[in-house]
Parts: sequence; C-alpha cells; structure tokens
Amino acid sequence: MTYAEKLDPEIEVRAVGMLREHPTEYGSVTKTPAMVGQQLHVSPNTRRRWVVQAETDDGQREGVPPVTLEELAASRPRTERLYETPAVLRRNSLFCAVELDPPPQPLIKAFSEGLPDFG
Repeated sequence: MTYAEKLDPEIEVRAVGMLREHPTEYGSVTKTPAMVGQQLHVSPNTRRRWVVQAETDDGQREGVPPVTLEELAASRPRTERLYETPAVLRRNSLFCAVELDPPPQPLIKAFSEGLPDFG
C-alpha cells in the first residue's frame, strides 16, 4: 500500500478543492500548493498527482480517466476469451474430422516416413 492509498480520500478532495479555490492565496501559484501540503501533511508529489488526476477527470487535461481504465481492465479477460475461442474451435473441429473420417493408413505411413528432419 502506497502512502497516497493510506490517506483518507476526504483529504484528497479537500486538498484539490483548496488548490482550485485559492490558487494565489499565498502570493504565488507555487507557494499555495506548498502551504496546502503543509496544512494537510501531504507530500508535494502526492498533491501534484491529485491535481493532475482531478484535471484529467474534469476534462481540463488530456488523459484517460480512472473509470475508463477500470472498464478496460474489466473487459480484458472477456476479450482474451474471444480471441481464444476460434483457435479452440479449429482444434476441436480438426480432432472431430480425424475421428469421424480417419485418413487411409498407407497415406499416414508415407507422410510420417517422408517428413524432413528439421532438428
């Protein structure tokens, strides 16, 4: 568990709100995040990531919102199964075809003896 995950989500909402409401309250754009971080006991990198994520979620910054990432992660196993299904069907149909209509024995013998050595 990372440091940011240990923090209460309320602190994140509060910090982002304070930074958005009072961007120049402490005299400059760079001092405000530092002061908010000191008040809430949050590291500069954590604050920065929270603000960037909030801007991404609101559409102010390019990026993929976490909801979309979660949806993609949830659909990944289903997509993998969809790609595996045709291969399984091909193998099964080939197996069934050989079982139902086996090739003549002389053909199998000629084929197995005539294989080149690839090793």
